[in-house]
Amino acid sequence: MVSVGIGKPKKIDREDWCYTKTNTTICQTMVAKIMVGKNMNGALSYNEIKVSEAKAALLHADGFLLSLEQLSFQDKLFVFSNRTELNDRAKSNCVHISINFDKKDALNKSDLLSITEKYLKQIGFNEQPYLIYEHYDAAHKHVHVVTTNIRSDGAQIPMYNLGRDKSMKACRTLEKEYGLVNATSKKQGEVESLKPILEKVIYGKSETKSAISNVVRAIIRDYKFTSLAEMNAVLKGFNVEAYRGEKGTKMFEKSGLTYHVLDKKGNHIGVPIKASSIYTKPTLKNMESIFLANKSKKILHKK
Repeated sequence: MVSVGIGKPKKIDREDWCYTKTNTTICQTMVAKIMVGKNMNGALSYNEIKVSEAKAALLHADGFLLSLEQLSFQDKLFVFSNRTELNDRAKSNCVHISINFDKKDALNKSDLLSITEKYLKQIGFNEQPYLIYEHYDAAHKHVHVVTTNIRSDGAQIPMYNLGRDKSMKACRTLEKEYGLVNATSKKQGEVESLKPILEKVIYGKSETKSAISNVVRAIIRDYKFTSLAEMNAVLKGFNVEAYRGEKGTKMFEKSGLTYHVLDKKGNHIGVPIKASSIYTKPTLKNMESIFLANKSKKILHKK
């Protein structure tokens, strides 16, 4: 047995899941994104906070002794923690999956639950403890699944190429079974519209670190900038700026980086967020690696 020592979800950023590997399976209508890491508390907290903000609802819990109404945050984390304790050598033990559908797919809660459970069975996770949440923070229907790849005997479910080998096939099969919108001929821009809606950061409207983290994550995912100046050109469109400090300062010399919310005049407002405190670590050193990689990627997007 393991003592969890926590009774409620902590306020975290979307990036505090510390994922080490991501597979996105775009198969016509269904978009399945599999994220793997080693922070069960973070993944669970993210979904539970969405529930507390009325932006999500828990649809189903499998592998838990209590009913949905009786399950507390501690109960959920306790089951996952006991399972992950069976293999303390695993580099990853938390699996977070988002399954997205086309705006035109008329799916009720029963449909979402049925499709998700069949999907989990087809990728080999039906025997694992898992939680299914429906989220309401985007224009399209989508669910999130929190589970673990540690089996009851302590062995790991292989995650390598899971998206390519099993998830893709599962999506296509379920797409046909449920008569989902056939999006084979959709343009890339229409497929990309399945991503969560990104809003400008308004100081005081939401928790600063979480809001900044969401914006930084999205622009790194969606844009191909090759310098801090180019990155800021995008960030400022969402009222955020990455700041190195003034030349000659200790922060500048040590290659520090902070993220700031901007007011209507473009001035910094509120408390700065250190890049190192965001779990994906969008520090200057890490961003410079991304800038370098983007130089070759930009060539494909010039036209």
